[in-house]
Amino acid sequence: MNLTHTHIKLLSNSENKSADLNLLVSMINAVFEVAEGGLWQPGYLRTTPNDFADMVNKKEIVVAEFKDRIVGLVRLETMSEKLSKFGMLTVKPEYEGRGIGGKLVDYAEDLARERGS
Repeated sequence: MNLTHTHIKLLSNSENKSADLNLLVSMINAVFEVAEGGLWQPGYLRTTPNDFADMVNKKEIVVAEFKDRIVGLVRLETMSEKLSKFGMLTVKPEYEGRGIGGKLVDYAEDLARERGS
């Protein structure tokens, strides 16, 4: 599968549709259930639809799109005027190993620099 046309961008409020939001939250929780298996109590949710909507409203979610579908995301959280951190790096399992995570991290780092952190 050629992913050269993967588009990385900040998720906007106008794209924050409830159906898409629930799919993204499910994707995050499913990936982290495997990645962090054994670290948390069974049934622990990495995020909720309400928390995720807040992150989108704060312009903290960067997404990777392939053929108009979101296949990965990362959260860029501003900690202070000069400090940001990224987390919740998530790529759909069928797209893993194709450089999407690296592209998301590169974009998040560039965005953090643009924001002064």
